[in-house]
Amino acid sequence: MRLVVSCVVGCALGGCLGDDTPRFADKGQGVWVDGPGAPAMRYRAVWGAHASDVFAVGDGAAHFDGEAWSSYDLPAATYRAIWGRSGDQLWIGGDNTLLARTLTGWQSQLVLDHDQPITEFSVLSIAGDATGEYAVIRTGAQLLLVINQGSAWETPYWRPGSALPLLDRRRCRSA
Repeated sequence: MRLVVSCVVGCALGGCLGDDTPRFADKGQGVWVDGPGAPAMRYRAVWGAHASDVFAVGDGAAHFDGEAWSSYDLPAATYRAIWGRSGDQLWIGGDNTLLARTLTGWQSQLVLDHDQPITEFSVLSIAGDATGEYAVIRTGAQLLLVINQGSAWETPYWRPGSALPLLDRRRCRSA
């Protein structure tokens, strides 16, 4: 698990593969091997509900159903992050776009900073837990945490001098 997280973070921050590296690979017998059939694009992040429900994003989006890869028809963008609760409940984000997968297809999500729309941003990471979904975005020189509020993703409010919101101190360990 640590290796996967490191790879995804590395992809989000610096890109995954050079032009001469195989598009996609799968793990077999403890070594990485070429995984033919993935749509031709530069990949930046991957998430899977299980071995037969894997999604990958980059210069587009692709899905592996356990047998074959297929492409998604999405707005043209560089996608950098993906996370889901299941294969039917996913979020993908990238340059100036954050999309949610719904029963009717992919829907654009509004991103707000204290009630002001953010229109120029890049989603670097998406994750979640039992209480919600979170994304780290870059807008200009700022990195912002945004939280899915259902109708939009918003920066959290907290009082200066207080602890960061949503911090579960039971999970934190001192060095």
